Amino acid sequence: ADPATPAAVPAGPATPAPTPQPEVEAEAKEPVVGRFIPTLDSRWERVFAPDLPSMEFEYDALDIGPKDELVIHWKGPDGAGSDAVPARSGRDLHHHVRSPSGGWTPGHYEFEMVVNGKPQQSVTMWFYATQKSAQLDQLFEYLYDGDGQKALELLLRHPELAQMRGRDPGLNHLDKEHTQADIKAHRLDKLTSVSVDGQTVWPDCGTTALHLALMHAPEVTRRLLELKAPLDVPDHAGFLPCHRAILADRADLLEKLLDHGAELEGRDGTQSLTPLHLAVRQVRVRCVKLLLERGADPNLDYKNRHPIDDACGLDKVEIARLLLEHGFTGKPSLFMVKSREMASLFLSHGAELEERNAKAQTPLIHACWAGLDELVEKLVQAGAEVNASDARGYTPLYGALAACRPETVRLLLEYGARLDVTNADGKSPEQYLRESVAFPGTAPPDQERRQQNLDLLIALPAP
Repeated sequence: ADPATPAAVPAGPATPAPTPQPEVEAEAKEPVVGRFIPTLDSRWERVFAPDLPSMEFEYDALDIGPKDELVIHWKGPDGAGSDAVPARSGRDLHHHVRSPSGGWTPGHYEFEMVVNGKPQQSVTMWFYATQKSAQLDQLFEYLYDGDGQKALELLLRHPELAQMRGRDPGLNHLDKEHTQADIKAHRLDKLTSVSVDGQTVWPDCGTTALHLALMHAPEVTRRLLELKAPLDVPDHAGFLPCHRAILADRADLLEKLLDHGAELEGRDGTQSLTPLHLAVRQVRVRCVKLLLERGADPNLDYKNRHPIDDACGLDKVEIARLLLEHGFTGKPSLFMVKSREMASLFLSHGAELEERNAKAQTPLIHACWAGLDELVEKLVQAGAEVNASDARGYTPLYGALAACRPETVRLLLEYGARLDVTNADGKSPEQYLRESVAFPGTAPPDQERRQQNLDLLIALPAP
């Protein structure tokens, strides 16, 4: 044999074929009591009875036992599942179903209300009925009695069902002997007679169901008003229901609140804002008009500011006009004005062209320093004195030069602004401008505009 050729390696024993294993049947899972699948949200996938293809609710859930007997299946983004935490942890369905983002759906509230009745922390049913735009017709969409009547319809037609057998509205679980219609009426009774009274949503914070409805579910507001929900309770931010309606820009709900006796000028608990103050600051024109038509006083101030001050600061001419036309008795000040339109409105209501502020400035001097070209033009055309000076001797021309407004400089010169005046430091407008052009800390764009002003002055004939 050729020594370069390796000897053949004898073949080993054949590997035995794997023995077929008996097929193991999948372990049967106990069905979840209360077969219900809530809508998924963006943070968590929470599934009850994952074999169900769509949202479904069965009345077996009403027979559920104490919290520690409730089996809840849920899973997070990683697919890991869990059962309900034992009762000793203090957690229940409310904690498991709710995602970190608080992304509840109407289905979640329905399941929580019907199964658990009233969750922990004194969070009442109207909290769930009003948060995240949940509506009553959505909450009870799947709950019918034996004759096909919806729970809400049944209670409205037969309110006596809510008091059958003298049950305690605080019960979390119901006896099996009660009929389905009786059970639904009992649950809806908890949504109506118990939860709307007082500060019942979050202990010690003041937020009521009415506040939440105004923020998240305005459709529920009318029903709460029919149930005599409190109108004078401030929420956690100090806002009364009227303030919440304004923040939601719902003049229709604000009108309903006023119709039911809400205080027209109730102040919030933090800034002492009346509804009118807030409506102006939030630029809710319809709410402003409604409040003024109902008799709100535009002269009430907060922190020495009137609603018209805020309207001017925001340059909302329409709101300022409403305030002036509905009883504002003060004299409007041109120092608050920013635009030509607002100046015209104020001048038509008696504003003074030559009013002086604490610095002895006139509105024209103030507007020139602020660089408000259109307002300057309006004031000059209305007859404002172009050579008036303030306490330090500055005329409007100094302000226009300091604000780097060449067009305003030309306008003032056309209307007779003088170049031979001096300020309290003895500097003429040209001297003042030369120093400002040479100032080393000035930004390049301003340097360029100041140079334009300087070129303009140099081109002028000597005074």
